[in-house]
Amino acid sequence: MGMGDWRFFICPKGMVGTHELPENWGLIEVNGNGKVRIKYNPFGKGNIYSTWDRHKKNKDAEIAMMYSALRRIEIRNLMDVIYTPVGTKEVEVRNE
Repeated sequence: MGMGDWRFFICPKGMVGTHELPENWGLIEVNGNGKVRIKYNPFGKGNIYSTWDRHKKNKDAEIAMMYSALRRIEIRNLMDVIYTPVGTKEVEVRNE
């Protein structure tokens, strides 16, 4: 089982064809100028939430990964960074 609700490959333009994609996978391409565009969305257009349970998910693994990331942030005394408003130039890091 995978993690997350949607599966997309992201690669340089022309590297992967839509015919090479696994079932229910999408394709995002990046051109030479760094511009990104969705080449193929397996859910089509419109409300993608109607297909929310299309993939089997490993919610326990998602929670474990999030817990691990937050634990490392706390160990490194960076928890204040999460609550600092976007655009703030300086963040005081505690060194305890």
